[in-house]
Amino acid sequence: MSGRVIYAAPDIDRPIGGARVMYRHVELLVRAGQEAVVWHRQIAAGATPTWFDSDAPTIEGATLDLDENDILVVPESFVLADHDPAPGCRKVIYNQNHFLTFVYAPWERFPNWDPPPPTWVSSLATLRVLERLRAVLPIGPVELIPLSIDMALFRPAPARERLLVWMPRKRPKESALLEALLAADHRFGDVRTVIVDGLSESETAGVLGRASVFVALGRDEGFGLPVAEALAAGCVVVGYAAGGGGELFRAPGTHAVDDADVLGVIDQVAAVLRTEPPERERDTFRSWVAREYPEAVQERRLLEAVASAREQPAKPGEATHPILAPMGAFS
Repeated sequence: MSGRVIYAAPDIDRPIGGARVMYRHVELLVRAGQEAVVWHRQIAAGATPTWFDSDAPTIEGATLDLDENDILVVPESFVLADHDPAPGCRKVIYNQNHFLTFVYAPWERFPNWDPPPPTWVSSLATLRVLERLRAVLPIGPVELIPLSIDMALFRPAPARERLLVWMPRKRPKESALLEALLAADHRFGDVRTVIVDGLSESETAGVLGRASVFVALGRDEGFGLPVAEALAAGCVVVGYAAGGGGELFRAPGTHAVDDADVLGVIDQVAAVLRTEPPERERDTFRSWVAREYPEAVQERRLLEAVASAREQPAKPGEATHPILAPMGAFS
């Protein structure tokens, strides 16, 4: 018996990239012949994601019996001070954002799980940070599982508009300021703005496919998935690398601006719109994403990480779902 790979997930039905990535992991594992599930404390209206389509199997419950072959995958923001959610059982920490590592577990009280958990990460920045933290944290090896982008979903639309798009969730005050600055600037008289907030994954992909420029308003990013999705859709990206997003600003069509420099954002967007790149140039943005973040590599690295985790000794036991309410820190 190979055992299950069980992802403890938040009970939140709003667009959160980290939750989507966990569902994606389960989809890839099931497709590869592994037994994998998403574990929610409660499956009910408003408790599980409906903003994206997924065939990943789900289970619910406050507790779960694990056998010696199972792997419990715990997000970094579910790691609680001095608490082991499944003593003696095989566990992995999935850290998608190094800035959330100590949200509920200060480093001095980081839990000493039995056995010591490997840590999976999804960006180069998080990999480098966690490798250094191993000197003070009771964790095992750190393994990079790169993300991939659904290139069939995030793609250019048949026609592109003079459309400016951003997501306000992490910088709502700056979002309001940008709206006013655009209205005050004659250079944007024929430019339409769409603020993506609460849209489904497919609706967001449709907006990005029509847009000319995506403004990256990330903050404390582990990776910055919307930037990669915007590039796959052919958008020019202007904005903030915000930490882990730095690897994405190596792509053609990206323009990094100093953090919180709202006038720098406005002026760079105006420069892009003054000489909009043709679609053949935008195709290079998309090609870069397909080359740097292919699904085949994500699947291979994920399967390798699962196989490595299974080499750790473990015993049967009971897991308690580590969710906190409210999970405002999860992203």
